[in-house]
Amino acid sequence: EVIFLGDKRLLNQEFVDSGFRREGQGLLNQEAIKKMLFNGIGAFAFHACPLTVVKISISWAISERIERLLPECRVSVSNMILNLRHLDLKQDGNILACFPVIYTDPNDETEDETYEVLDTHLETARSLYQVLQLIAFHELKESSIVIELA
Repeated sequence: EVIFLGDKRLLNQEFVDSGFRREGQGLLNQEAIKKMLFNGIGAFAFHACPLTVVKISISWAISERIERLLPECRVSVSNMILNLRHLDLKQDGNILACFPVIYTDPNDETEDETYEVLDTHLETARSLYQVLQLIAFHELKESSIVIELA
């Protein structure tokens, strides 16, 4: 696996800002991924390695919001992250979005092998969206309690 920490440009911010609903787009910024993982002539940087997953830190997108939640709500969010296949919660609190690396073996000797980093069926985007929905639910619940007390 390869882990990219703190590199926001690898994710498609417009897709996130649109509520994960932008047609024809996904969570990954394919252009930025290609610049990071492929050299100028298209050769895969990890060609000789059995790379199966690329992990990108998304802590910048949700850590502050999680920290503002009540402790019991933080536990709920952490448990959800631990149970989602395409997100990874590290011991240091870093949250990583996981994207499979798809290797295509050539059918014959005239084709080159290919590597792609994909959010297959938007599974990683869906996982992140579920976590953001749970955080929003807890934020709204806390806000309504404060309003009732006022």
